[in-house]
Amino acid sequence: MEAVKVTRKLDGKGRLILPGDFREAAGFAPDEPVEVALTVIDGKQAFVITKKELKAWQNTPSKKKKL
Repeated sequence: MEAVKVTRKLDGKGRLILPGDFREAAGFAPDEPVEVALTVIDGKQAFVITKKELKAWQNTPSKKKKL
């Protein structure tokens, strides 16, 4: 399996910050819902981040009235 890699440290609170150009190269929007899975690749633990498939009702804007 070939992969593009960047090296990052977690931010001290366990969060991973991805560089914008890396995220954009993968086709992810800054506020896009994602799913994160844990797997093992070549004997090492790895996170797999995929775009979350939204239900039809989640894709439509809210119709709440503004006060």
